[in-house]
Amino acid sequence: MTKMKETEADKAVKGKALENAGAALLAVVVGLEELAERMAELKTQAKAKLDAAKSEGFDPKAIRALIRERAKTETQIAAADELALVVKTYAEAVELAEELE
Repeated sequence: MTKMKETEADKAVKGKALENAGAALLAVVVGLEELAERMAELKTQAKAKLDAAKSEGFDPKAIRALIRERAKTETQIAAADELALVVKTYAEAVELAEELE
């Protein structure tokens, strides 16, 4: 199969398409960079709040755990409860097996 010769019109269309795609990509990249900057600022603010809570006698590790717990959905809580029940059942089975030895 022979390759068709690219005309000046083809080159112009291709150039315009690349220019448009490049502009769209640049907008995405700039937007993501701005979000990264805002995220860094928020992380700094969160650290400052945790440091302040620590200076007031609160445990930052416990605060982070509380935040994670409060963020869980009902589905996540149900799955965790189900897993805890299975682990408890397994532990009881192992304990029983050890007693029988």
